[in-house]
Amino acid sequence: MADQLGVRGTLSDLAQIGTWVDGFAQRWNLPASTAFAIQLCCEEVFSNIVRHGLKERDPSGTDEERVKLFLDHGHEWVILRVDDQAEAFDPLAVDSPPHPQSVAEASVGGLGIQLVRKFAQAVRYERHGQTNSLTMRFDLPHAGASGSGSLGPHQDAKAPAQG
Repeated sequence: MADQLGVRGTLSDLAQIGTWVDGFAQRWNLPASTAFAIQLCCEEVFSNIVRHGLKERDPSGTDEERVKLFLDHGHEWVILRVDDQAEAFDPLAVDSPPHPQSVAEASVGGLGIQLVRKFAQAVRYERHGQTNSLTMRFDLPHAGASGSGSLGPHQDAKAPAQG
């Protein structure tokens, strides 16, 4: 059964999310490199949801969990799924920003999904009703990493159950 955490969707939730991911990594004795990749991707995805997806929504006055995170562990992989109630947005459909030719051309931001693509071995986006769902697979080092790819509907590694 997958571990689950629900949060309201504010940047102040990052500390709670970090503690949750650390606890999962320690409980399953994940390699430091895998724990780092999961933590980085989780923080990138969550902060983008808050800054861009939920920015128009009023976060005050309710305890509604607008973002749900799931972590699941197999012998060869860890799956992180992040579900949110923001407007439909497929981050995988966004083109990569051009590489700057100099420091002067570089800008802050726009690289979050590139980091996710670099650190996760597979990434999949789906829309279920009013919910965005981004699923990332992290292969464990001893599992013989399969390289980058997409999570297909018939993947051996099962995504956490929809919650």
